[in-house]
Amino acid sequence: SRFKQSEVLTTLFKSRKVKYYSCSSLTDMNEIGIVSMCRVDKQIICIGSDYCVDIHKWNVNKLCIEKQKSLSLSKLLSFGKAKTTNKIGGNISLKIIEGNLCFATTSDGLFTFACGFEDCSFVIWDVMQSQIYEQVTKHQDIVSCLALDENIEKQKAILVTGSYDKSVMVWRVNMKHDQQHKNKMSIDIQCIHNLVNQMAPIICVDVSMKSGIIVCCSLDGIVNVYNSSTG
Repeated sequence: SRFKQSEVLTTLFKSRKVKYYSCSSLTDMNEIGIVSMCRVDKQIICIGSDYCVDIHKWNVNKLCIEKQKSLSLSKLLSFGKAKTTNKIGGNISLKIIEGNLCFATTSDGLFTFACGFEDCSFVIWDVMQSQIYEQVTKHQDIVSCLALDENIEKQKAILVTGSYDKSVMVWRVNMKHDQQHKNKMSIDIQCIHNLVNQMAPIICVDVSMKSGIIVCCSLDGIVNVYNSSTG
């Protein structure tokens, strides 16, 4: 089971000791950090600061992450062989400072949303197929951040994207079984709101379907709160 943040803090402070289990290095170079990581059943989906996606195994008995044996982009490049099959998207913009704000993975681990590209797009990445499922270019400047919240029972979600063009776009996300391949999931997004009240580039966004709110912060330090249904 998963704890809420408050429950985690309460549990830690009540504990007399915290047991250390393992330490796993999931990238091949110290210069490559981890910007996003989530656990889905026995798999750990890890995204590095080089925008490469790797899937590792969660060993529930040892409470540790077993790193996959295939070489990453950085190590293959050192051998003169470029591996791009697990790299999301194209060139990364130099405007991106907080890479951890550029990724969101669906709860089933099948799709990852990623932004921060020079061409002002964001992409939907098919995790299992290691390929771009869809590329979306609607913003007029770099998409600097995004956030995702899901209603798992209804197989619906809301995606929010923020950009240096000072706008926040709200997307309705529908996930369903592919009609041609019943064992596969398809995903479809539709822009339902374009929020343009900000006076500076957007640097952070968040969304809660349960609370019905969208929060965005711009470079001028102003925080705006919107109704997720009406905008």
